[in-house]
This record gives sequence, C-alpha cells and structure tokens, in this order.
Amino acid sequence: MKQFLLITLLSLILSGCLINAQEPTINPIELQEISIQATGIYLTQAANATAITAPPTTDTPQAEGITPFFRDDFDTELQPGWIWVNEDKKNWNLSTRPGTLMINIQGGYVSLGNAANLLLRSAPEGDFMIETAVSALPEDNNQFAGLILYESDKNYIQMGNSFCSPVNGCTGQGIYIDTYRDGGLMLPRIVNKANLAYAAFRVIRHGSVYSFYMSSDGKLWYLVHQTQIALNVFRVGLVTGQNVDDLIPSAYYDYFIIEKVK
Repeated sequence: MKQFLLITLLSLILSGCLINAQEPTINPIELQEISIQATGIYLTQAANATAITAPPTTDTPQAEGITPFFRDDFDTELQPGWIWVNEDKKNWNLSTRPGTLMINIQGGYVSLGNAANLLLRSAPEGDFMIETAVSALPEDNNQFAGLILYESDKNYIQMGNSFCSPVNGCTGQGIYIDTYRDGGLMLPRIVNKANLAYAAFRVIRHGSVYSFYMSSDGKLWYLVHQTQIALNVFRVGLVTGQNVDDLIPSAYYDYFIIEKVK
C-alpha cells in the first residue's frame, strides 16, 4: 500500500512539472493595481438561436465620437503596415474563405515568445478603439482567437474566444480577457461563460482605462469588463494560439478596425 501511494504521489508531481513547463507563469493580482467592474454577462448559443441574459450597454461609443483611422477587410491581400511575428505561411491565408483571414490555432504563447502568426501593427497615439469579428469555436484546452494590445512579450492584454479547463479561474468555453504582467498571467481571470461560434470584440482605450465589449452579431454590444492599468501599448492586432492539442482548428477573421476616440 505504501509503495502504491508513493508511486501515485510521484506521478502527480511529475504531471504538475510537465504542465508548468508548457504554460506561462500565473501571478496573483494585487487589488491596488487593477480595478475591475465586470457586468457578469452570461452568453449561450444553441443550434439555431442566441440567448443573452443582459441588456446591451449604454456605454458603447456613438459614431460621432469616433474618427476613422485604419480598416482591413481581408480581401485579396493584407493592407500595408502589418507585421507578422513568428510567421508560419502554411497556416494562414486569405483564400480558404474569401473575404476573411484564416489563421490556424497552433501552439505557443506570446509570453513565451513562441506564438505563431501573431499579427501586429502600430497603435495610434492617444485614445483609440480596436475591433474584430472572428468565427472560431475553441473546444480544447487553451485554444484562443481574438484581439491583443501589446507592449511587449511580457506585458499585454488579450481578449477573445477561448477554451480553458476549469482550473485557475477557467470555466471551459467563454470570452476570456487575460492580462500579462512581467510574463505572468494575472489573477483573477476575467471570464464570461459563452459558447459562441461567431463573436465580435471591441476594446476602447481612454488613457489608462480599457473597456472591453463583445457582440454576438456585430450590432448589439455588451460591456463585459473595464480595467485601469498602466500599459504602454505600442502595437495592436490579432492573436491566435495557445493550442496544446494535436488537432489544429481554424479561426476566420472578418475584419480589423482601428479608430481614434475623442
């Protein structure tokens, strides 16, 4: 019996080591650093219907407060100014589904410097908004597709559709907003439970305040999180990765927008 318990204990220790070797460090968050005001929205999507149990936010900026800055509709070629990080040409294209940018959800983390096909461009000065819409349904651990606000590989925020096994604040499928500081994932994780094959994401920066919105149809927008954090956002763009499974699903981005906010 003692020998069995010893073997079991060693197996658990080794398993933990393997997991930690593949994933970034998770750091506890200090309440003084980030102030969170989440709305607690719960989203579900059935085969033929979408039910949202919270009203649309009244904080969505109006058109008169937004100045056009950049837009890419992913037609036959990318607009000038994009920068690929760790480009893998075999795993992205504009032809599989014309009018969309297809990026396969491969392995790798931005914080570890090994995220494939990270797509970035320069962020504007001052206050701005970024937005995209993506068709993807992550179904295995850590698969992610969405937006990124990037200072460096160690400091950034990402918002997107993801699947994360129920540990460290994960709840399976959902809309995840992950903040990385000094290479570590900050806790608590911001999660809105969802099962959406299509979702639009919008992030608005006002000084050091970041507001995160999502929509299931690109028309009604919901404020899902707001945070105040010191982050020098040099670049913005699309992040697709963190897949730890052999199966490689695809994400299809409809567009990417940057707009200056008054």
